[in-house]
Amino acid sequence: VFNIICAFCLSTIGFIASVALGMSVQEAVFSCSACFCIGIVMVSVILPVIYKYGTEKARLTMMAVFVVFLLGFGLLLNALDINMDSLGDALLLLPLLTVAVFAVSAAISVGIYKRREF
Repeated sequence: VFNIICAFCLSTIGFIASVALGMSVQEAVFSCSACFCIGIVMVSVILPVIYKYGTEKARLTMMAVFVVFLLGFGLLLNALDINMDSLGDALLLLPLLTVAVFAVSAAISVGIYKRREF
């Protein structure tokens, strides 16, 4: 929940700044929505690892997830020769993917937490 609140606040600040700097409202909505969804997906991938191994042991994994995710996304866009203008339709599916990844991550995290011995 904290992640969703932080991502929403940062996306709102990004939207306001983008519009203030001259970006069109539609473009700002698309880019801030994509950043919100990608942030949620990245944290959703990391949370089960944190629950499984703890924050200290999962620190390297967290950095690797960020680097691999961002490099992979950039290389995929470059390899497929996709520019950001043509991603408008794909961005409509991103919220559905985000909810699915978040739900799977929550289920895995709850399962890990229930099996954990204190």
